[in-house]
Amino acid sequence: MVAIKPSSANNIDFQKTIDSYNLIGLSTAQKDGWDGTGQTIVVIDDGNRIDHPYLSGVFVDGYCTSRNVCGSDYLKPGIKSGGAHKGNGFHGSMVSGIIAGQVNSSAPGGIAPKAKIISIDNTDGGSEGLIAAMEWVLTIRKKYNVVAVSGSIGAPNSSGLRGGEGDCSLDPTLSVKIKELVNAGIVMIFAAGNGGSVSKLDFPACLPEVVSVGALTSKGSIADYSNISKSLTVLAPAEILSSNGDGGYFIGGGTSSATPIVAGAVALLKQAKPDATPQEIKSALQSTRSRISDVLWRNLPILNLPRAIEAIQSGKFELLPITPIGNVTPSPAPTVTLTPTPAPTVTVTATPQPTPAKTIILKEITCLKGKFIKKITAVKPVCPAGYKKK
Repeated sequence: MVAIKPSSANNIDFQKTIDSYNLIGLSTAQKDGWDGTGQTIVVIDDGNRIDHPYLSGVFVDGYCTSRNVCGSDYLKPGIKSGGAHKGNGFHGSMVSGIIAGQVNSSAPGGIAPKAKIISIDNTDGGSEGLIAAMEWVLTIRKKYNVVAVSGSIGAPNSSGLRGGEGDCSLDPTLSVKIKELVNAGIVMIFAAGNGGSVSKLDFPACLPEVVSVGALTSKGSIADYSNISKSLTVLAPAEILSSNGDGGYFIGGGTSSATPIVAGAVALLKQAKPDATPQEIKSALQSTRSRISDVLWRNLPILNLPRAIEAIQSGKFELLPITPIGNVTPSPAPTVTLTPTPAPTVTVTATPQPTPAKTIILKEITCLKGKFIKKITAVKPVCPAGYKKK
């Protein structure tokens, strides 16, 4: 990162961002030369302000998969097609800036400033649009060296009891498509969700093939809105100053902001080891001596870029299971070396175990952004970035 003086208007937000970057060791990683050169990240969101100065030179292609907003750009490639339609792009511009923003006096730059981005506008395309987007990504992945898809999106997963896991079968067709991209070597990264659950992640973050991302504050504590569970891949900071859809800057939040942090991290890891598999990348992200526990779970991993890069290059991963508080966890962490040999097939018969009953009360709020309305239902509902609670 380049040391620059922030403008007075965003001094506090700028410092929060630097504090967040220090949590993950970004300065050390970038001083070692890791900047995402040669890597491309696909951002599926509500489009992008493609002329934003923070995103200058970042976009290499785009696509639009939302029937209601794309107009003549529907299912057409091109940077313009991946731009903002009908006044959207506020959320997508934030995500892209966190991944590959260009350092200036207003914001400190993204995680992987030399990486490239392909923007896909799926503002209200739903599952149909997501599947179309992923099918297109499969056709262009080699042309642009697509290493990851970043999705700061998700649907509330069905309720699970405290300490358990929710049902993760909301959309079987989309689940199959995500697995297809992973099998093609693309890391799929999705937000854990902002419902404040301690037992389940939003769909598709709950899928085992996915890198799921929970949120931290700039001080390193688990954000109270962040979903967590025993299957969470990694926690990353969410208070990050970035670009918005109006051509200005604002500080984001939610697992929407933590997810592109990890997408940028994947660009650095693939730069360090171009032939790394999605499973190796996932193991490297979890290889950290920075771990945190809450009232329920022990050993939730916090992203540490220098350690993750060291792990991906050596092939030695320090992995600790996320376990319920009260269980004994081995220490120090065992070192695991991944090998290409296939794992044996194991048949497991699940036996239901009694679980203490817990009453979960869901709340619904209405969020507004101009003419756009979203209803959020969760334990602790939070409006997405750019929306205001009605």
